[in-house]
Amino acid sequence: MPASEITTRLSRAATSVMTALFACLAALPARAILINGEGPANVTGIYDRFIVGTYPGTPVAPPVANPSFIGSAFDLSGVGWLSSDPSQAVTLVSSMYFVGATHYMPNGGSTLLFLGTDHVLYSATVDAVHALTYTGTDGAQVSDVSVGRLSLALPAAVTPMPIFYAGNTSVFSASSFNAYSGVSLFNYGHTARMGSNDLDGFAQFSFAPGPRTNIGLVYSPGTGAGETLLEGGDSGSPTIASQNGVYGLIGTHSGVLGQSSYDAFVSYTEFVNQMNVILGNDGQSLTFATVPEPGTVLFGVLLLGFCGTQRMRRGQDAGR
Repeated sequence: MPASEITTRLSRAATSVMTALFACLAALPARAILINGEGPANVTGIYDRFIVGTYPGTPVAPPVANPSFIGSAFDLSGVGWLSSDPSQAVTLVSSMYFVGATHYMPNGGSTLLFLGTDHVLYSATVDAVHALTYTGTDGAQVSDVSVGRLSLALPAAVTPMPIFYAGNTSVFSASSFNAYSGVSLFNYGHTARMGSNDLDGFAQFSFAPGPRTNIGLVYSPGTGAGETLLEGGDSGSPTIASQNGVYGLIGTHSGVLGQSSYDAFVSYTEFVNQMNVILGNDGQSLTFATVPEPGTVLFGVLLLGFCGTQRMRRGQDAGR
């Protein structure tokens, strides 16, 4: 598909403004990401990672895992949260590095908490943050993917999330994204909840002021139980891709445009290369999921191009 045609498709669709996900948390309901068919707010359901009432917990009383959680097959020990604001989730990609959203990233000196596979709550201090760059159809920009460095490596009980990587991708080659056809998505929310979805495709998007252009994966809720739509406070939380028993990190939540959720596409080749350079300063590197060979079915919707959207804040930046 010619790049001009791809761009035109997106620009026609961009009739709403992009809403970033760090809106005023005081105005949000007690449980977040919007999930079809969820149960009562104060009853533990299959979408809750922890037993309701035990999260976020403290080192004396860590959260209690929910055995009925839909994400129980995934090792989420590397999905942690900011101790002073548990709504901020991040994902460990090596023993010393984590990823999150540039517009909603823990500052240096912040404390992160991770529940290890040994059921012990571990803390770590953020040492530095590096924003990654993205080169799209409007040139190089600061992206909405940032990598944070911890002052000390976490123990083996806190497992880094592998990157769900299916090979080289380029915004200038639409067909390079076909390898991600058919993957299932599991979207983690800022109150340690997880729903599911199907990947609709990919798009370039931006926030204003900026520009801060990103390559994102896009998904929208259908009528099925458990399907998700992101909401305020979800920024930086992960989306996990799963296919044929293989899973790994594929995106971090960025914003909402109408009924479509947008994640920064962490598995994009340009980001993967930058992360490995940064991690290499400490002798570390990313790990990768062994992604099965792609199918022959193309995406029902494949969006690639520049989407001239703007960020609209819902309330004040209470999470920053």
